[in-house]
Amino acid sequence: AFVALPMPLQSAILAIGATRQDISLTAAGPVARPVATATVTYDHALCDGVTIAEFCAALDHALNPEPA
Repeated sequence: AFVALPMPLQSAILAIGATRQDISLTAAGPVARPVATATVTYDHALCDGVTIAEFCAALDHALNPEPA
């Protein structure tokens, strides 16, 4: 995991770290699943925090869709 800093004239930047295996407990027992850390750094003068939070939620949903 790391924090990226936006370059001048950039409003935001997304940093995604390498995946690692994490253990989750399920009804069937322990299961290994891939996990990565994502960090968004943004200029508060140019971006609204609500917009960034909505982006993070959409990213989470895209990477972790609900089971059908």
